[in-house]
Amino acid sequence: EVHSGDGFGAAVSVDGVGAAIGAPGAHQGNGAAFLFDLTTTSIRFRQMEYPVAERDTEVKIFLVRDERYVQGVSTIGYSTSDLTARGVDTAKYQECIRLEHRLRQDCGDYEHTRGTVSFPIGVSELYFTIGIVDDDVREPNLEYAQLLLHVPGGGPLQGEQYR
Repeated sequence: EVHSGDGFGAAVSVDGVGAAIGAPGAHQGNGAAFLFDLTTTSIRFRQMEYPVAERDTEVKIFLVRDERYVQGVSTIGYSTSDLTARGVDTAKYQECIRLEHRLRQDCGDYEHTRGTVSFPIGVSELYFTIGIVDDDVREPNLEYAQLLLHVPGGGPLQGEQYR
């Protein structure tokens, strides 16, 4: 844990795939070392938008990583959130897909999804799936859900390169 005056950043080492940052703990006498995996910054969505038709039951979301990092394993977290499309949790989604199409009007548009994927050595592209609610509700306007990437245990990665 970083505290005021503990000297966080007194020692820094970066090698392109990782960073080590030291906090000698000048006032408390207890030091700490923090290790960061920088390979996650090489992972992005393959495309900016993933169109889905009303009759689709799922969409594959492809992630790619820079070829310079395929010699190691990289893990990234992902999640969805609502913009104009409405997501439902897994229990509601499972309940809804068992219903007839005409009875799915209160079932939302997609299944909220989150998890992690790990790129094995030599792999530069992976995908995860998002369940789509196929219903008989006519939707005149396009609807959108937001896709997010994050370092496992951290907040979302933001910036143009992660879209």
